[in-house]
Amino acid sequence: MRTETVTLIGATRLRRGDKAPKQARAAMTWWLTTGHAMLLDAQQVVSELVTNACTHVEGGVHREWVMVIASRGPGFLRIEVTDPGAFASEPHVPQCPSPEIESGRGIHIVRELSDGNWGTFVNSAGHRVVWADLRY
Repeated sequence: MRTETVTLIGATRLRRGDKAPKQARAAMTWWLTTGHAMLLDAQQVVSELVTNACTHVEGGVHREWVMVIASRGPGFLRIEVTDPGAFASEPHVPQCPSPEIESGRGIHIVRELSDGNWGTFVNSAGHRVVWADLRY
């Protein structure tokens, strides 16, 4: 369990769909400001995590949302993406696809940009949280 003290810098709830990754990147820009040393990596990570939530989680009544939270800790930026939770599977790191395949690299990108400091858990409401810490 992560026990570091963090300070919230921003949170937003988005409607799951094609526009959510772009909206999440825009939120990250607002929270970090243009020119922040971590902005590009943070935008990439949040985009990958939100895309996964929009792609791999079943829809339905009261399930069309994704929550993005950014926090600062001592020497790191934490990005958390919460979704309603998938019915049948846990997030996993798939084998890296061949160069000809256009998808399937998202969690590999998150793992690389976070130097392996990422993970997932189910919160008390039964929602899936995927997080990544970006060191600076």
